[in-house]
Amino acid sequence: MHPHRPDRVQTLEQLGLGPDAGPFEVLAVSGGRRTGDTYELTPLPEVGEVSLPFLVHGIRHLTPAERDRIDLLKVGQRLVLVAEPENEANDRALLVTDDGVRLGYVPDPLLEHVHPIIEEDHSLTVVRVNEAEAGLHMRLLVLLRGTYKG
Repeated sequence: MHPHRPDRVQTLEQLGLGPDAGPFEVLAVSGGRRTGDTYELTPLPEVGEVSLPFLVHGIRHLTPAERDRIDLLKVGQRLVLVAEPENEANDRALLVTDDGVRLGYVPDPLLEHVHPIIEEDHSLTVVRVNEAEAGLHMRLLVLLRGTYKG
């Protein structure tokens, strides 16, 4: 993201980053996605204690009521990951929920790494809820903490 881009500060805030965030910090959280992109960069956890931020995917598949629930979330609020083996698109899908309400999904490229993390003690918390104008792909930023054994 160019340093003189007019929406830089706003975009960094939406990603939960400070104004001095470097290019790789931006890519690690955003995945490098922009509307129309056909590729995505995803930070993968290393063995040990992990703090893995990610933007929740699949919000476009939610009902209007489920999307509205996102607006009620608070920073630091704990969320729950639920396996969704009946998911037609991916039988390893992990649904992000709040009190049973669907909020979206863990990005597919992270699933292989997130499944072992959630087998042990872990937490998933809200980092940031962005306004709808940010776009569905930037709507909800969460943080998964736990241990990755590789």
